[in-house]
Amino acid sequence: MKPYEAALLCEYAESMYRPGVLNPTLDPRCLDYTIESYITGRDALFCTQALQLGEVVFYGFVAVSKVDGSRVAVIRGTATAREWLIDAEGFMVPTPFGGVEQGFYSVANTLTLSFDKSKPITFVGHSLGAALATYLTYNAAITGCMVKGMFFASPKPGNSTFAQTFDSIVGRNNYVTYTYKRDMVPHTPPSLFGFKTLSNEQILPPCDAIRSSLACNHHATTYAKLLGAELKTDCDQ
Repeated sequence: MKPYEAALLCEYAESMYRPGVLNPTLDPRCLDYTIESYITGRDALFCTQALQLGEVVFYGFVAVSKVDGSRVAVIRGTATAREWLIDAEGFMVPTPFGGVEQGFYSVANTLTLSFDKSKPITFVGHSLGAALATYLTYNAAITGCMVKGMFFASPKPGNSTFAQTFDSIVGRNNYVTYTYKRDMVPHTPPSLFGFKTLSNEQILPPCDAIRSSLACNHHATTYAKLLGAELKTDCDQ
């Protein structure tokens, strides 16, 4: 799978979100895939494993390629005001594998997904979905699954210990996190608080063909275009 194709899958997942709908119809632009299962999770502020509050919502899907039979788990980005508040929690919490961000990790702990663990799978996500996909990639890897990851516009998922542990378990060559130079989201939460970007980061340089704004710099289709997709977007200059 080409990186721009993965970024577009994230855009399709974001377009599929509907309040109260857990199994939306696959975006019609996703012609080469069939859905194997849906990914759901809870939207709750300061959610913990012991206190599972909040509404269960659609977060993405596991799909199978019609071309080569490969599997991909696609996790959407932020869709609601509540999720923006979850994004902004910004607290570091300890785990046995390093410090992680409270809001992202609390959502990740509620995610439910099903896939054939005997076959390779690629986890992809954009924005909040990139952080969630990072945790899912790690969790799958520690169970022995053959995993890859492509993360777009990801906020920092944890501290340096988490980044080092992620590399040792997943493998530095088995994932890439893509960061557009003008996008502000990958700079959060602040490094001042101990947060760190994963080590295998590819910086995408500024592109004058794309209108520079907070929304355009962060959009999944911007990442797809920067990575080679031939498409017209609302952010074109």
